[in-house]
Amino acid sequence: MIGLGEVLWDPLPSGQVLGGAPANFAYMASVLGDQGIVASRVGDDDLGREACRAMQELGLSTAYLQHDDCHETGTATVSIDAAGQPNFTIRKSVAWDFLEWTTQWEEL
Repeated sequence: MIGLGEVLWDPLPSGQVLGGAPANFAYMASVLGDQGIVASRVGDDDLGREACRAMQELGLSTAYLQHDDCHETGTATVSIDAAGQPNFTIRKSVAWDFLEWTTQWEEL
């Protein structure tokens, strides 16, 4: 099961949480016994390195994770509305916005 798309950090009151729907999908696939693969792009920055470390701790391979030295790792801001529901605002023009299709991904 391949999660192709964003890997980003959600800053929550309890601390930053690694997220992004494709990354969450790949993680849940692995929890359920399938091979979950994340194909994404992170910045060559502290958040990108932390994302790699966090993915490895979760048992996810970083073999299909691209590193971008021109764009930062994605983040989101989270606010809670009056009904207690979270609202996410995702930063644009970050590393995963510049995914590069590769032969490595094609072989997946």
